[in-house]
Amino acid sequence: MIKRFLILMFVVLISLSVVFAVPQYKYHNYEEMKEILNELVNNNQDIAKLHSLGKTLEGRDVLLVEITNFDKGDPAKKPGIFISANLEGDHLIGSEIILNTMKYIIDNYKSGGKVKKLVDNRVFYFVPRVNPDAAELMFNSVKLNQRVNFTPVDDDNDGLIDEDGPEDLNNDGYITMMRVKDPEGEYMIDPEDSRLMKKADPSKGEKGEYKIYTEGIDNDGDGKYNEDGPGGVNINMNFPHNYPYYKNGAGKFMVSENESRAVIDFIFSHRNIAVMLTYNLWDNLVTAPKPGKEKELDYSKFIDSRGRFRIPRDMDISQLRKLMRGQKAPRNISSIDIPYYKEVGKKYREITGSGATSTGIPEGAFFDWGYFQYGVPSFSAKIWDVPSTKEEKTGVKGKQKIKKEKKSKDKKWLEWIDKENQGEGFINWKPFTHPVLGEVEIGGFKPFIKLNPPERMIKDISEKHAKFTVYLAGLCPEVKISELKAENLGSGIYKVKARIQNNGYFPTAMNHALRARAVKPTLVKINLERDKILSGEKINFISLIQGSGKNIELKWLIKSKTGEKIVITVDSQKGGSVAKELILQ
Repeated sequence: MIKRFLILMFVVLISLSVVFAVPQYKYHNYEEMKEILNELVNNNQDIAKLHSLGKTLEGRDVLLVEITNFDKGDPAKKPGIFISANLEGDHLIGSEIILNTMKYIIDNYKSGGKVKKLVDNRVFYFVPRVNPDAAELMFNSVKLNQRVNFTPVDDDNDGLIDEDGPEDLNNDGYITMMRVKDPEGEYMIDPEDSRLMKKADPSKGEKGEYKIYTEGIDNDGDGKYNEDGPGGVNINMNFPHNYPYYKNGAGKFMVSENESRAVIDFIFSHRNIAVMLTYNLWDNLVTAPKPGKEKELDYSKFIDSRGRFRIPRDMDISQLRKLMRGQKAPRNISSIDIPYYKEVGKKYREITGSGATSTGIPEGAFFDWGYFQYGVPSFSAKIWDVPSTKEEKTGVKGKQKIKKEKKSKDKKWLEWIDKENQGEGFINWKPFTHPVLGEVEIGGFKPFIKLNPPERMIKDISEKHAKFTVYLAGLCPEVKISELKAENLGSGIYKVKARIQNNGYFPTAMNHALRARAVKPTLVKINLERDKILSGEKINFISLIQGSGKNIELKWLIKSKTGEKIVITVDSQKGGSVAKELILQ
């Protein structure tokens, strides 16, 4: 009896594990990731499909997993959420989050509830690794931070290509930094921590004593070190918004790379994508975007009660022309759309606890393109930044309160490495005899430590971001016919009324999308010949339906007879498709 019970339990456990093999909480190379994706799809063919969007220069596939209930409607007619990661080759944490998010969704789909409803009525598009070629360098015997792909580029404009890359001179398996004493150097050893280098400030009487180089030799003899290594193009600088022409890493032209072209072609052929989430080195969730200073139009005020784009009655055409002339090419998110970003960002911080922010202005970034050119709410999460130590979180050291002091980011990193990461992440400076520079020291932060959390933290980070992904998918616009009725006026004349409602949080088109005409109007159609429609339109185009239950009412006066079936169909590019029928009485 016990033997039979044990066999039964073994069979149950095996059957449960078939759903989706749990990815180990570690960083996976391309082949390991591909094996996990294939297993996921093979074991869940009712809700998962694997696609290759294209090939990289080194022949790897840019892989996409599509998750939805394929037996419940056409996926192309469902609101979609596009989640991508690892556009920068050295930022791999997003890949692991996506692998574990897919597991979370599949496990919870089998359990029913909210996730099952989302998989039935939404479609998830996951691209865990947009830049797989560069990502492989994390798994080489010599580890090197490389953001760009392997497209040959003459970075130093000397007529040679990829001729001066770094070398692991001390054979420790890492490309770090070299510091060499030089009276003309700009750097000095930080007096507070000899592991750190800082730029000397002459105004404070400081004098530079060192020059700093990436570890390696001057292969092309031009006096510079490692300025033209293998590759390449930063995929997250190659998209057509605020594109940085002629800048290193941006590519010869917009969408010049196989990887960026593969992604953009897929998105343009899937206009049902309503929301985007990108794991990269930019953030607009922890720190909400700010509006520009220029005056902008609220395009929702140009939408009449039937959802049509109309000039307001209190405005003549000359006023409109004057307003339009003042509109410049947008560089900031519309102030009308920012409240949505603030609300989603607030929820992101609540769910994930992340404080990872970014500085600077994105150039050619994918998530920016998603909003400004494709026209949907597009969110960006950096995931990892210098963490706080336990003392900083509590503000207490032992029994004493600690005063907040202004520290450089590198000092914070070292403090975290020393106190929370068992000293792992920094290689102490050690002497080395360089073939050209002579006596140098080699050391510094290990590659990837500032961009990717330790493997022990992947599980917790992934679980939180999986929950955020589910939350975000639930915000997609979702059109419904909340009311459809007909009133018999006699003599074969009927008055038909339909109420089209958006049950999602996001509107069917953001304010910027209305301006850029990036999203098609929602189409509402009645299935009658035109000669039977006495008033109202056979086909209605609704430019905007606000979210959170807002609705548009449409009316028709028709000529028909008792027993005839009336069908209203609604097709929203971002909010899905729905139909409802009514038998005339």
